[in-house]
Amino acid sequence: MKRYLPFLLILILLPIVLAQENSQESPGVTPDSFIWGVDRALEQISLLLATNPEAKAVKGLEIAQERLLEVKAMAEAKNLPALEKAQKAHGEVLLKVKENIHSLDDEDPEDLLEKELELEKELLEHEEEIEEIETKLKIKIKIEGQLNDEQQAQLNEFLASLGESAGEVKIEIKNKKDETKIKVKQKGKDGEEVEREVKEKIGLSNFEKERAEKMRERAEDKWDDLAEKAQKHAAEIPDKTEFEALLLKGEEALAAGRNEEAKDFYEDAKDYAEELKEGIERSVEDEEEFEEELEIEVEIEEGEAKVKIEADESETEFVLQETDREKIVQEIALLLGISEEEVLKLVVFEEEQEEEKDQEKVVDAEDGDEDNGDELKEDGKGKTLVGEAAKDSKSSGSEDGNGGGDEDDDSDSDDDSSSSGSSESGQGDSDGSSSGSSNGGSGSSGGSSGGGNGGDGGDGDD
Repeated sequence: MKRYLPFLLILILLPIVLAQENSQESPGVTPDSFIWGVDRALEQISLLLATNPEAKAVKGLEIAQERLLEVKAMAEAKNLPALEKAQKAHGEVLLKVKENIHSLDDEDPEDLLEKELELEKELLEHEEEIEEIETKLKIKIKIEGQLNDEQQAQLNEFLASLGESAGEVKIEIKNKKDETKIKVKQKGKDGEEVEREVKEKIGLSNFEKERAEKMRERAEDKWDDLAEKAQKHAAEIPDKTEFEALLLKGEEALAAGRNEEAKDFYEDAKDYAEELKEGIERSVEDEEEFEEELEIEVEIEEGEAKVKIEADESETEFVLQETDREKIVQEIALLLGISEEEVLKLVVFEEEQEEEKDQEKVVDAEDGDEDNGDELKEDGKGKTLVGEAAKDSKSSGSEDGNGGGDEDDDSDSDDDSSSSGSSESGQGDSDGSSSGSSNGGSGSSGGSSGGGNGGDGGDGDD
């Protein structure tokens, strides 16, 4: 009877395990659960049932994804012992994936190469997930600040090991591909050309190119940060020759379709800029100024929001189909697992660049027209506001008590303001009014235009 007890236990707990596995809001059974061992036993059975090395490798990557979600859940719960269990299990399953990739075989080397490239694509997607989870966890932990230095170092070590395990599988795939391409060549075909064709077929080429382009943007951002840091502290900006040389090599590789090679060059450029930046930081006496960086940038353009999150040396990017700032903050908070108030402390919104060009065209078209007060105003910061933005500026001015009156009050405003204007210049109210001139002052934020030889626009209350 004792011999059948483990099987009976599995049958009893199986419905519970499957129910948790199917939950979209949970990673499933986590290492802090007493049935986690049963969950892993069932996974091993599913691996045994896979009929060939390819199927086993695919199933192994699925299980590795489950372990990754468990790592995230345990890190958020600050349960480092359970996190370590998930991290070790993640490494173990990827080791089996590596072994199964090594065992891949097919009579047709072209078919074999396609299998290898399909697995490579899945692995690259898994790497992307690791990077994203790592960044989000660092942000969440840094904001909440509930780990001491020793625990933080331990967490960083666990997270780093995730990428290392995936990196070993990546090397195995590369070695396997090289062997297969030799077999392709022996059959009279160009192995590199066959690889490019298969990559295009399965969408791997575009995926790799996007990864490379993102890395190039990160490298350029790192250099901009470096230059800004140097300028801020009156330090000499390092020579850019080597950085630009790495970018050039990346461009050449990208143009030749060697997307992963291009990504490596761009990553080298990013790391080079990071090292130089750290050197500048070390040269500054006030070390407290250089705490680990944490930033959320949001660029709104073309009806969507591009979000970039940077924590220490890790970065992640994603796109939200949303332009409302309040909703964007809500979605970021949901994705990071932090409060909206915490997001607001970190987020920086960037204006759409094309908007400024459009506004300049409006300024040129309406230059000298004193009747366009409802369409063209100044926001007090030198930015021209058009349409709804002008209404917002008007509203803001009124709330401060400095807003102008209605257009119907123009004559009264001009009479009242003439005494304060000068023959040389006049100035609108403090909430966004533009300066007057000898040819006529501009109106207040409410829409009044200055009269006489340049007096202020008056207060709408008068």
